[in-house]
Amino acid sequence: MNNKVVFAAAGNGKTYDLCKQAIQFVQTTHKEILIISYTNEGKNSIENEYRKQNSGVIDKKIIIKTWYSFILSEFIKPYQCQLLLKYKILKQEREFELPPNFIESIAFYSDEKPERWYNSNHVQYYLNGANDLYKDNVTALAIKCVNDSNGAVIKRLEEIYSYIFIDELQDYAGWDLEIFKLLFNSSIVINCVGDYKQATFRTNNSLKNKKFRDEKIRHFFKELEKINLCKISYSNETRRFNQEICNFVNTIYNESESFVIPYEKNKYAVKDNVGVYIIENKYMKEYCDYYNPTILRYKNTKEINFQHSCNVLNYGNSKGCTFDRVVIIPVSTVIPFITKQEKISSKQTIAKFYVACTRARHSVVFAMDQLYPSDLFRETTLSLNDVLIPALKYCQKKD
Repeated sequence: MNNKVVFAAAGNGKTYDLCKQAIQFVQTTHKEILIISYTNEGKNSIENEYRKQNSGVIDKKIIIKTWYSFILSEFIKPYQCQLLLKYKILKQEREFELPPNFIESIAFYSDEKPERWYNSNHVQYYLNGANDLYKDNVTALAIKCVNDSNGAVIKRLEEIYSYIFIDELQDYAGWDLEIFKLLFNSSIVINCVGDYKQATFRTNNSLKNKKFRDEKIRHFFKELEKINLCKISYSNETRRFNQEICNFVNTIYNESESFVIPYEKNKYAVKDNVGVYIIENKYMKEYCDYYNPTILRYKNTKEINFQHSCNVLNYGNSKGCTFDRVVIIPVSTVIPFITKQEKISSKQTIAKFYVACTRARHSVVFAMDQLYPSDLFRETTLSLNDVLIPALKYCQKKD
């Protein structure tokens, strides 16, 4: 059993390690190596990192694709003519053979779903009026291609690829997980990496495998580990931020098995005003003028109540980014956590908040209307040249 699943901390260097392994394996195999990421941005990041480590070149044996490009090109398009489907009109059903190249693309332009009177045996369950696939049913059709081709899909993949690397593991959902099962049962070596605490996106909203959505995807892989289909490991070191930020972000999920620790060889040259702070909005202009931090807010409609000339991103869109310093505009649902360590109940909110809090190298600042001194956040001052501004600094809670 050679399949590996690595849950890696924010700032761990997941893409770096993935590319490093692929470069090593390309020297030992006569087959191709496939690297998959969910988004185009992820694909571009992998391409850039691979070139960076490999003298500007992507080896001929290396194939880099997005998840849906992989599903379309390897599962569906080559085998669509073998699908056993019916076309339903009112209550009548008739056999329907898909002609070559009938399925072209996925309806990312619409949230439309098939009508409830169609089921998985019907063409209309998968395709809209433009013959584009409904996003939530793409991988369901891929599984049907495997079944209706008597497993030819997987056999072909085994002939082409020796290794498949899958990045951003936490983003996959629904029927995607059934694809993982098939791949893990194949002769291809599968290496997956991700951080379930950063599950801010989702490949689809299919009800299939609903219990394994978002951060619960780790339980899906734990079940595969129990039947010896993979080995799970945790890589908890971060190369991005310091111990003080680690102390704070570890309280967000508060799961000891995945506590983040600083990479032991990290050297933090910056010593001033590092850690996690709360600063009142009325002092934020001075802070922004001095440090020019990146400002993170939950969504575009969230108002920023101070003057600034800084770059602004949404929490979720900052995933994968690294900044020297960030200012976070907290939504009302995370303020009780910041001030009292009350658990954040919304799965999407906690994941996006975690992403926001793990972007900075040196300091995280929460911009709030007023300060709330406590055992967690204690009064201090920040020196910005000749200007002193009051603030609260996070102090690790003592047991």
